[in-house]
Amino acid sequence: MTVKQQQLKDILAVTLQTPNHPPIMLWGGPGIGKTAFVYQLSHSLNRPFKGIISAIYDPTDFGGIPVAKTGGVVREPMELYNWLKDNPNAIVFLDEIDKAPRAVLAALLRFVLEKQLGDYPVPPTVSIIAAANPPDEGGEYEMPTPLANRFFHLQFPLPSPRDWREAVLKKALTLPTDPVVNNYTPPVVDIVKYIAEYEKLVNFVSVFWERYPELEYKHPTPEQLNQDLPAFPSPRSWQMFCKIGAAVQSAGLSDKSDEYLWVIGKGTVGEAATTAFLNFVAQLDLPDPIDILTQQVELPQKSELLYLLTLSIPTTIINLPDPVAGWKLAWNLVLRIERERGRDYALLLAQELRRKENELRADPATLRSIAVDVLKQSALKNIILS
Repeated sequence: MTVKQQQLKDILAVTLQTPNHPPIMLWGGPGIGKTAFVYQLSHSLNRPFKGIISAIYDPTDFGGIPVAKTGGVVREPMELYNWLKDNPNAIVFLDEIDKAPRAVLAALLRFVLEKQLGDYPVPPTVSIIAAANPPDEGGEYEMPTPLANRFFHLQFPLPSPRDWREAVLKKALTLPTDPVVNNYTPPVVDIVKYIAEYEKLVNFVSVFWERYPELEYKHPTPEQLNQDLPAFPSPRSWQMFCKIGAAVQSAGLSDKSDEYLWVIGKGTVGEAATTAFLNFVAQLDLPDPIDILTQQVELPQKSELLYLLTLSIPTTIINLPDPVAGWKLAWNLVLRIERERGRDYALLLAQELRRKENELRADPATLRSIAVDVLKQSALKNIILS
């Protein structure tokens, strides 16, 4: 699948709204519009933009200048630190990071990965996007494996002929002092939905690992790192996938979720792991938790489906118009699972309900009373309520 610029724009827009999102690496040849693209996107998101051509900076610009102070030497940050303090919501674009001298690159990577300039942290809300040329397109840097696994990688596509024509004509007729004109309206992440979608994806991934343990972590070969995007599966990159995937699902892009999840997966856990995961999810045929709660359908026979179902029930009832009624249905489901499928899954659901209890918009004493009343019929009541 070839990524289109509209897809890339949507995915970047929601990634930049994701809490604690990873640094982003755009891969693409020189002169294809990466800087202009990120500048336009930052304007659409109403965020300050700072473009930096990595090759022309000095290590002290990012690593700071050593200054002797009482108790030792401190690395005092330079101009960029002060600008970020004044613009804590900025997007910093590190262009041509592969062309930076090694000494500059070492200081840059501390800024990218730890958000440190010198010995001082920058605001955590600062977003960092780097850009590099692939090794076969003039790139001068082969990314080490531990570093590659910390980035969300995206292939920057060539503009379509129509987009290119529109962009160059607009640029030719625009003065540097003219305001930026941008017709793109970015999707907005709904943080409440994001939390629910994030938990849902984490649940799916955990079950996927049970089926395919070899895809929890798979170290890439040197050849794989130099082909296309240097992404591979690890617990860290799967978490990245869940975060950004949840942002897409919670931003009104669910109708495009399959194609967007494929792009996100390719840039976090790699193409092979993404393909296996999406095929796995597509074949699950998970019943609607509401239908299970209201006893309209039978409990699934497959253990992985029942496991996923028990994990999804607490989040489902939290989002109901009447979560207290849902709470009672959920405890009755504990009894049903105990009766039909045994104690292990009943205990799992009970533990998940107790873990989520504080998130319900209800009096704790009322919730406790409901659980105690329903569990009078359970052989597990003492274990669950202890």
